[in-house]
Amino acid sequence: MKNLTQTTEIKQAIERTIDCNEKYHGAYFWQPDMSAKGRRYKERNFTKNNPDYTFSFNDYIWTVEHRYDESCHHCYFQLRIFKDDHKTNITALKNVLKKLEEKEKKDWEFISSHLPETPVIKPQPKPERENLVFPPLPPSPVIKPRLKVEREKLVIPILPETINLIKK
Repeated sequence: MKNLTQTTEIKQAIERTIDCNEKYHGAYFWQPDMSAKGRRYKERNFTKNNPDYTFSFNDYIWTVEHRYDESCHHCYFQLRIFKDDHKTNITALKNVLKKLEEKEKKDWEFISSHLPETPVIKPQPKPERENLVFPPLPPSPVIKPRLKVEREKLVIPILPETINLIKK
């Protein structure tokens, strides 16, 4: 289980969890893979792409666990979210994401309000382009046309002896 500490990591993980929940919430009605090898591959791939994680927010420890299983007849998705070892739902996680975004916005507003003002740089007038003299262009290279070469037809004379051999 991965422990997330940075706000950007937490936000990305929560967004990935919300997207995953929206994608897999109807997994029970999906068609599982025909072979056991394919089913185990999908389960391992899901676990690799959606690792379990923990993070701390507002003096609470949040734990998010994903699980995806395929049997011969059904697909199963399970998302378990805990807030200090008490089970909660995806709505609480969405609220955490909203609060993180608000906090980040306030932090940026605070930082930008305390930055020194940047001086306004006035654009310089462009020089006049009336009496510009350009050097002459170099002569262009002469392109010779390619000669079209036709293939000659090969004519092989057939002797009467050869014709007699073919008829036999």
